[in-house]
Amino acid sequence: MAKELFLIADIGGYTRFMRGQALAHAQVVVANLLEAILSAAAPFRVEKLEGDAVFLHLPESADAPLLTAVGAMRAGFIKKQQAMLAARTCDCDSCSQMHKLDLKFVAHAGEAARQQIGTFSELAGVDVIVVHRLLKNNVPVPEYLLGTAAVLSLMGTTPPPERLDHDLEGIGPTLTYYADLSGKSPRPVPPKASPLKKIAARLMLEARAFLFSTGLKERIHIKSGMTSR
Repeated sequence: MAKELFLIADIGGYTRFMRGQALAHAQVVVANLLEAILSAAAPFRVEKLEGDAVFLHLPESADAPLLTAVGAMRAGFIKKQQAMLAARTCDCDSCSQMHKLDLKFVAHAGEAARQQIGTFSELAGVDVIVVHRLLKNNVPVPEYLLGTAAVLSLMGTTPPPERLDHDLEGIGPTLTYYADLSGKSPRPVPPKASPLKKIAARLMLEARAFLFSTGLKERIHIKSGMTSR
């Protein structure tokens, strides 16, 4: 049976960020960043939104464009973050700390079964558990791609990924490798937005914050379908 590729894009600093006083603004900022990740996720299929993370899947792992997809999602994340920073007019705890958010990825290849419960469908299996366990790791850099030996051939060779042994909960000793993403494309200094763009951004922020605070959550549109927020 051909191996399937599992990938999780996780926004680092999410928990600390969401503890800010302006929770509704934090939800809007994170939702905007998640939308940017989703729009660049192809050819991966978005399986599930998991709070601060996106769980993605490709049916075939052989020759999968892992690095290309990771690069595109990170570029989309940075572009959106920089645009929000440039247009920021709010000084609440959440908005003033959005520059501290970063993006990390974990990947694994293996087998999975699709489990149907009522109208809900999700992937299940040991290998799905493995990729989620990778989120708790001891990678020494804030932005990275961490993968198991099963995806090492997809992680590139320039520079070569560094070996890092882990003992995953419920799984045991696991050989992993990580690539530091922060050095590949450092964040540029955000340009200053025009006064008109700042006003428009603030109005949009407050409108979406109102929807979140009242429970009227929006829908995130992606090319392969729609995922509710």
